[in-house]
Parts: sequence; C-alpha cells; structure tokens
Amino acid sequence: MRRLVFRSVTCVVCLCALGLARPASAQELTAVQQAFVYRQPLTMIPNAPAPEASLTFDFQFDLSQQPAATPGQGAVPTPKSTLPTVPAAEFKPAKLSRVFLYGLQLTFYEHIMRVAAQSFTRQELEGPFFQDWFDSVHMPSKWGDLDTWQVNYLGHAIHGSAAARIWLDQRERKATSTREYLKSMGRAFLFSIVFSEQYEIGPVSEASIGNVGLREGRTGWVDHIWTPCGAILWAIAEDGIDKYFLTFVDKHVPFLMARAAARMILNPGRMLANVGQNRVPWYRAGRPISAGIGR
Repeated sequence: MRRLVFRSVTCVVCLCALGLARPASAQELTAVQQAFVYRQPLTMIPNAPAPEASLTFDFQFDLSQQPAATPGQGAVPTPKSTLPTVPAAEFKPAKLSRVFLYGLQLTFYEHIMRVAAQSFTRQELEGPFFQDWFDSVHMPSKWGDLDTWQVNYLGHAIHGSAAARIWLDQRERKATSTREYLKSMGRAFLFSIVFSEQYEIGPVSEASIGNVGLREGRTGWVDHIWTPCGAILWAIAEDGIDKYFLTFVDKHVPFLMARAAARMILNPGRMLANVGQNRVPWYRAGRPISAGIGR
C-alpha cells in the first residue's frame, strides 16, 4: 500500500513538472538565443514597399546644432550601431498555483535524494501508508533531534532558502529600496513556513515518506522553527555574496566552469531553487554565464 501511494504521488509530481517545464521566456534569452528559438524565413529579395506607400526623403540640416569638430577627428561623424535593441519585458508575478507546484517539484527531488541515500528511509516504506503517516505526526517534546548540527542548522537553512528563493523569483519584483527588499523577504518567509511544515508533516513529507517521528527522538522543534527563520537569513547572505563577489567573478574570471562552480557552491539555496524551477543550476536573471567571454 505504501509503495502504491508513493508511486502515485511520484507520477502526479512528474506530470506537474512536465506541465511546468517550458522554454525560458523572451526576457531570459540573449539576442543570439532568440535568433535560434524564433527563427525567421530567409530570403535573398528585400521586402518591397506596399503599393500605396510612397518613398519620400526629407533631410533637414541644421549646421548651427552640429558639434564642433575635434582636431583628431576632423568633420567625420562617429558611426552608430544599427543593431536593434529588444526591450526588457515587464515582470509579471506568477500565479500562486505555479509557485506551489514549483515548491512541490523541489520537494519531490529532495525526497528522491532521501530515498536513494538513506537506508532507514527505504525500510520505512513498508507498512500501511496512512496509519504510519498519522502516527508520525505529533507535537515534538524537545528542541533537537537525532540529526547533527550541520544538518539542523546548515542543511535545513539551505533547504528553506530554496523555497524562499522560488517565491522571490516568481512573485516579487526586483527591489529598489531596503524597505521593498525587506517586505519581499517577509512574504518569502511566510511561504517558507508553509513549505517547511508541508515538508515535515504534510502529505508529501518526511512523516509520510520515511515516517520521521514514528520513532522516539527523530523529530524536534528545531525542524519547525529554525528552518523558515534560517531560510531567510541564508537567502539574505546569498544575495550579498551574489551581489558583491559573484558579480566580480563574472567580470574577471574567463572560465565558464569556474563561474558555474562558484555560483553553485556559494549559493546552494539558489541552485536548488533553479532546479525546482526547471532552470540550469547556475542560472541568473539578466546575467548569462558566458557574458563577456570571447570579446
């Protein structure tokens, strides 16, 4: 019964992931990528003007407004680029359903890693699903659990910051002031609480898949309180690292693998959020990994 329910939940999440999987939006593509994605038919004959249109030439020269010629340039005008510019699309917050489905997709990936890496989690897949799930959900009697401090205070903070980052990427515009930044972090904090509680005791949680809490000492208040609080602190720290260090790496390190490794290692929460949103782990909005290389 437990395996049947687990497989059913896995199929549902996979279908949701397929529904969410889509190409990057136009504002996330460079000019070269747009040329490949939005291909135009090739022709050797220029487009002829419409029959009713007439070509007129209206040139007006105002010599009094011309800039003074410098000794080095003479009277030769400075050439200007004729490449078209693509205006950035206006940010539109995603629907709440999409945000929650991205969070569910991230949860699915994390449970896959738990089942693959933890033998005791695989052992608990046997038995009645609903009965063991309900028996695993109860009020913690102490602060800590059997996990190490690295798992409780670092791993849980990274895990929660990934959920907060999904909210920030999908629902919040780029903040232009400290006040707006703190407000957006506050809303991300509320979402991380919901995400954390679902991951602990929800239908797709450690309590239902692996029965964490069924055995004495396997759960504690640290899982419910520190995860969302540490998530916001970790997300703010990652923003600072990305702004002041990783942008420096992008400008001065000409190696793609080094750039990608720095982004993933120094921003692990953002890396998990990117994976949950069907992006490459090193993704940054408006900052392609290959920017500035080959010039």
